[in-house]
Formats: sequence, C-alpha cells, structure tokens
Amino acid sequence: MRVLLISNLFPPEVVGGAEIMVAALADGLLELGCDVTVAALAAKGAWRIERPDGLTVEFLAAHPLGNDLLAPSRVRWRRGAWYLLGEANLMARHRLGRLMDRLKPDIVHSSNVTGFGPQAMAAAAVRGLPLVHTTQDYGLICVRGTMFRRGRPCTGQCTDCRVATTLRRVGSQAAHTVVGLSQAVLERHLENGYFQSSQEQPIVRTWHLQGRPQHPPLPAEAKGQELAPPVTFGYIGRLHTTKGVDRLIQAMRRIAADGPMVGRVPAGRRARLLIGGTGSPDLEAELKRQAAGLPVEFLGWVQAESFYPMIDALVVPSLWHEPLGMVAREAHWWGRPVLAARRGGLAEIVNDGRDGLLFDPDDVEEFAGALGRFVQEPALRRQLSEGARAVAPTDGRAGLAERYREIYRRAIERQRTERPAAAPEPLSEATGP
Repeated sequence: MRVLLISNLFPPEVVGGAEIMVAALADGLLELGCDVTVAALAAKGAWRIERPDGLTVEFLAAHPLGNDLLAPSRVRWRRGAWYLLGEANLMARHRLGRLMDRLKPDIVHSSNVTGFGPQAMAAAAVRGLPLVHTTQDYGLICVRGTMFRRGRPCTGQCTDCRVATTLRRVGSQAAHTVVGLSQAVLERHLENGYFQSSQEQPIVRTWHLQGRPQHPPLPAEAKGQELAPPVTFGYIGRLHTTKGVDRLIQAMRRIAADGPMVGRVPAGRRARLLIGGTGSPDLEAELKRQAAGLPVEFLGWVQAESFYPMIDALVVPSLWHEPLGMVAREAHWWGRPVLAARRGGLAEIVNDGRDGLLFDPDDVEEFAGALGRFVQEPALRRQLSEGARAVAPTDGRAGLAERYREIYRRAIERQRTERPAAAPEPLSEATGP
C-alpha cells in the first residue's frame, strides 16, 4: 500500500505533539510493509530526507512565505499574512498535486494542514484519490486553533471564525473518512458543518511509546521513613494560559491554607508540586510569583523518564478543551493516576474514581477537594494507581499503524466501488487542478 501523509511539520522540525504522532504512524506503517512518503511544509526552500528504512520526507516550498511556524520570532503582521495566504494556497495545491502525480499513492492522509490550507485536500480529491483526515486539533474551525478566547473555552464556533474558515469547511467535504483524536474534537467539527461527506468517522486515540508500560513505585508509599513522605503532584507540558497552571497553584494554596475548608491537608501529611515545562518569560515569572511561599518547584524542561518516577499523580488542569490530552495517556503508561479537568478529550481518557479524578478547573473548591482527597486517603491513592496501571496503553505505534491501515483499506475499497474515478470536489471549479 502506497501512503502519502501530509503534515505541516515533521521531524526533525517539531513544535508540538501532532508531528510526533505523524512520525510514529509513518514508522509503524513502514514496519507493516507500506510504502510511505511524508509531505511537510518547508521553512524556506524545498529539501528531502531519504531514510535507510525507506521513508521519504519531502519538505515542499509550498507557501509564498515559507513555514511561519518555524520562524525564530513570529512577527504579528507576517503571521496574519501567512494564515491569510494559506486559505487559498494554490502553490500548495500545485506542489502537492505534482507529488501525487509522481507517487500515485493508494491513499492520502492529511493531518495538520495549516499553511498548506484546504487546497491540500482539494489536490487529492480532484485526482480521485481516497482521502483520510485526522482532526488533531481545532485548526480547521478556529483561527487561533484553540477554541479559547478571553480566558474561556469557546462554547461554539464564533461568527468571525465561521467566516474566516469558510474555505476550510468547504475543503473538508473532500474527505472520505475523518478520524477523531477524541469524540469531543470530532463532534466539534461535525456540529459546525465540517466533513459532512465523510462515510466513516472512527475514533483513534493515538499512542506512540513502545515496549511494556513502566510502573515505578509511588513516592508517597515509600516505607521506612520517620515522617510520612509528601504526596507529590506533577504538571508537565507547555506553560500557557490555556493550560490552567495558575488554577493549579491556587488549588495548592487552598489545600495548604489554615482553617476548616474543603480539601485542607493536615500537617501530618504534606503535599508538594513539581512543574516541568517552559513558556514565555513573562508567564513563567508570573506563575513563580503566584507560587511564592508554597511547596512548588519549577523544574524547567525535563525528560519524562526523570519526571514520572518523582510524582504520585499527574495533574492536567487545562482550561481549553484538549483534543485528546496525550500527557494523560503518558501518565497512565507510567502507572500514575491523573487528576484532570473535565474538558475535551481528557474526560474520555480519565475514568473518574478508577484511574484518576475529574474536576472543574474553574471551581477552586472542587479542584482543591480532588487534590485534598488524594493526599488524605492512602486507599484512594492505591486504588487509582492500580487503575492507571490497568488502563496503561500497550499497543504503541504498531497498534496505531494497524488501526490506520484498516481505515485506509476500507476507504480505498469504498472509493473503488462507490465513487467515480475522479470525484468532483468543492474547490476545483474555482481553482482548477
């Protein structure tokens, strides 16, 4: 099976988790014997990687301004122009089209197409190629890509975004199959008119780590110490306003406060917080100011294998609706319960009372109450830890690739039996092939 993967970024050029997952999928498909090529958006001129394992990565010069996501410093006016030009990016359509004509793939799989724009989908559709698209985030339905505005998650697509993303919505109708990273992110697209022509809408909660899950002991359960060791909460990831780290610090202050309030931790059982990750200097400085006087340590960038053995539970206090919340799956792989915001894909990964606890990040009493229960109830800690180990993902990239190969197979078969050789697609009449 010849597969063309389209992603605006691909290693060694990495900004977030989406391109890491595409890389894991590419590796898994190669192991299954597929012929795999990746098309990514070059920062400047075109270049190519040809790996010994057979993977070819084509970094295409397919945007008049290059790939702004890789710019050392993103200038506001240039960033706006980059997104605007990407909406009707005929250069991307032409370059991707030439690549498709040369490769003649059996299936085209698009992921994050920011920069390429909806013309990436149109290039496949006008050639009658079956198209699978994975909704990795909200990039097709929100100009900010987060559905988060003025400190709050958006309840729906606002008028500005609906107008600005019209071509993306039209282009999405070319997909034969749309895959959701979670039911939450998929439903957001469908309810706003995207992917109405898709004939299959599976959920694939991606995973990329290989090997057996790791289950180091919980630090709070260590024996032989005169004083009970502190229960250690952890946060790992990007420091950003959407991530709710400030709410986590507020909850830590609440459980450490004097007085009979919900979630207060008795003096005999201490709690601390380790924060791994970096963000803008201003935000980091503000978070450290908020945490002054609390048992909170900022670790900076830290490796997962160093971080997870140090904590008893991961806290994911996201304010936005995480498309999936891969960090929660990672924590389960390490045998760590997850205390998570009841938002987006997180609520699908974390089973409240089984392998973690869910809370409203806007309700500091409920948030602090969840932390307090975990600290004060050893039986609960052990129960949630056992639950995390029971649900730890084990399939890795091999399972990911097998799921997608079957999705590809069904899309190819439907294309052969149910559609004409060159299916019309919404953008072709206006722009041509």
